[in-house]
Amino acid sequence: ALRGRASDEVPKLQAARLRELGVADSAISVIPDEQEAIDAALAMGSAGDLLLIFADALVRSWKQVIKFKPKGVPETRAPEKIPAPQSEPAVQVEADFIPSQWDGVVRDERGIHLSREQDD
Repeated sequence: ALRGRASDEVPKLQAARLRELGVADSAISVIPDEQEAIDAALAMGSAGDLLLIFADALVRSWKQVIKFKPKGVPETRAPEKIPAPQSEPAVQVEADFIPSQWDGVVRDERGIHLSREQDD
């Protein structure tokens, strides 16, 4: 999958272009090994970050992403199920209350929904 290039050639080309655009060397990490690069990127990321991974070994890389466990972050557990409070049933609305055609609302065998606009 290297298409005649050295294993570090593409990352070095990308790093050179980033430097040309003014990115500081301290902000650039060249990690030619795909698995190591993915691990490093995942470890650097924070909640809410967008991480783009362009991988050759898709299945392995995807497994690496979904099984990643950041160091120092406690395992999350599913929240406890809290029983719904007991309450009175909702007020029953008479079927005749909603007309069959009412300001874009349609009532048919599927229930009640918004009607389609002319250009739909």
